[in-house]
Amino acid sequence: MSPYGDMYILDFRGCFLTQPRRKAVAMLGKKAMEVPTRQEGPMLVETYGNFADEKVFGSKVFLPDRKWWLICEEDYKQSMGPVLTTRNKILVADLFICTLFILFALKIIHSILRPVRALADGAKKVKEGMVGVNIQAGSDDEVGLMISTFNEMAKDISLAKVELQAKNKILNTQNETLQDMNEKLERLSVTDGLTGLFNHRHFWNLLNSELTRANLYKGDIALIVLDVDDFKKVNDQFGHSVGDLLLQSIANTVKETIRETDIASRYGGEEFAILLPDTNHEGVLKVAEKIRSAIASIPFKVPDTGITTRVTVSIGISVFDGNRRDFFNAADRALYISKSKGKNQVNFAMV
Repeated sequence: MSPYGDMYILDFRGCFLTQPRRKAVAMLGKKAMEVPTRQEGPMLVETYGNFADEKVFGSKVFLPDRKWWLICEEDYKQSMGPVLTTRNKILVADLFICTLFILFALKIIHSILRPVRALADGAKKVKEGMVGVNIQAGSDDEVGLMISTFNEMAKDISLAKVELQAKNKILNTQNETLQDMNEKLERLSVTDGLTGLFNHRHFWNLLNSELTRANLYKGDIALIVLDVDDFKKVNDQFGHSVGDLLLQSIANTVKETIRETDIASRYGGEEFAILLPDTNHEGVLKVAEKIRSAIASIPFKVPDTGITTRVTVSIGISVFDGNRRDFFNAADRALYISKSKGKNQVNFAMV
């Protein structure tokens, strides 16, 4: 972020949760702006007046798990000021050159039309954006002085044009940086920070979309719900940091096992949910068994201990038959059956 940028967090009321960098007085708890209750439409970069009535470029992204808004702003004057100043200089220089040309053209005689035409041609080239224009004076009279003046101004315009291009390049770089930050913020809002899988909320959004598609095109869709067996024992014996590493290892195994079109999420705690479009009962059973077997075969090394342990998962699966409400509940019931039958197995429940 440039020195003229700022980033801060607002709560659902639009009040500051973090102190803006460019504001000296304490702003925590004070109202910054009116914000909606959720993200509506795609993320945009907008121009508006911020909490200090300063014109800024800015964008915001909703963090649904916290109901917070993350705001990123760039001062409009600092970003656009040099560009506008340079543009105005060029416009004034163009106007001055044209004025000189008209005034001198009214006073000259036919015998000096040739250098005047040269001046007109040079002015046209400058207007079209050519740089480094230089006209041979040919004499030391008034016309020669006019040509020398023109050459000086053409030189100034050339330098100003180069400066404008440099400023535009800086502005484009800043815009690209802001766009990259927006994309990162969008990814953060839909992914689980520990495993990199989709988070609970985004999983449900995708689930509703896929079920609508399945109803519309009469396609198959299946669901896998898995839970790590005896995960609490891992946390109790080795600590939560080791438990987090174990969840990351399981998430990586899941991603390596499923297709790119499948949708994997960390549903909560040590529980994961995987949505498999265009998959029937036979297909989801094969995938579930493949995941269960792959996880059971992982030799998980506990850091700094020399201890190697293995974990298992219990899995429940279901296949969508048109009933949205029972689709997830059926897989959850099947998971409970796997747990009650001794864990480390896959069971199927009819919707």
